[in-house]
Amino acid sequence: MTLVVDASVAAKWIFNESDSDLARALRLDARRQGFELVAPEILPAEVGNVIGKRVVRGEIDPAEARSVFREFRDLCPALVRLSGLWRERWRCLFDSVIRSTTGYTWRWRGRETAYW
Repeated sequence: MTLVVDASVAAKWIFNESDSDLARALRLDARRQGFELVAPEILPAEVGNVIGKRVVRGEIDPAEARSVFREFRDLCPALVRLSGLWRERWRCLFDSVIRSTTGYTWRWRGRETAYW
């Protein structure tokens, strides 16, 4: 199965914020279980924007921003063309990833689906 990651999940991989632990565990567990992680081709720009906003707000300095972006680049899943995403039957992972007693679940089209 292929899972599509958006910027809100990817940002949680590199910053400590609400549900970062879940996003990181999800990335590791998905790979362990053989899921392919992909992201829209604009993901680096979106994550760069998140990092830039933190610089503007004074939360990190420019040197740290460069370091954080390098960290993201090392973690970044395979990038796919946006035009191809809507043609495929891929499940999207958004910020609504929640932990359940059976593992991880996500909301997709209004339904909760467990992946293990």
